[in-house]
Amino acid sequence: MKKLLLLSFAFISCEKDEFIEIPLKSKPDVSVIEKFCCDWDAINYEPYVNGICVQKHILEIVVIVIIHYVFIQTINMRVPKKPSGRKRSPFYWWRRFRTHKTKPWNASLLAKIKNGDFEYPPYFKQAEWELHWMKEDLDEFVKNYKGLDDPRRFNEYKNIRIKAYKRYNLLYKDGHETDNKRLQDLVEGFCKEFKISKSEVWEIMETFGGTTEELYIDVASKFDYNRLSKKKAIEIFKINNEI
Repeated sequence: MKKLLLLSFAFISCEKDEFIEIPLKSKPDVSVIEKFCCDWDAINYEPYVNGICVQKHILEIVVIVIIHYVFIQTINMRVPKKPSGRKRSPFYWWRRFRTHKTKPWNASLLAKIKNGDFEYPPYFKQAEWELHWMKEDLDEFVKNYKGLDDPRRFNEYKNIRIKAYKRYNLLYKDGHETDNKRLQDLVEGFCKEFKISKSEVWEIMETFGGTTEELYIDVASKFDYNRLSKKKAIEIFKINNEI
């Protein structure tokens, strides 16, 4: 935090020198930072310069810098460290994380829902992480480069970008395909479970704002038990009555 404030004050001092003319008589032989930020002389100290409140202006810029710093740190905290060393399938080499393990085909719809088999796929977020890691790798390459030429002209630098964007595109493709398949499987699951049409399921889903499990309970409460098998009717009855 000390480094942050020092950088903030240094930035502020540059801004002041560019936009504010300070009378020479108010400038003792001190540094630029001390001139604006330190109470070096209670007698000669001038809180207002050319009608501008220096202290207020400094405080506003410091607050902006701190907010910007906290925002960047918050974003970086959301991005995990790039995985390395894990053995990946040659058929899905662009995926760095384990794939969600779904329930077997003969599991109940509710069991699949509780297992997260129909939730929004993580591939979109992972694609965005690839761009973040790409920037880190590019910065590291430039930092470690020892030559005199522009490091961005070398194939090693370009290959980092090519590989990252290839992973990005493939992950986005996986995300769209997985999301569409999960949605279709969920609709078909509701049709089979409650003996209703796809149009009925879509009509409910378009206006429902809860979780997938809450959607299941909501659909279960709207249909006659007589349309279900005895076993399924008992199961739905217990869910609706929290037995």
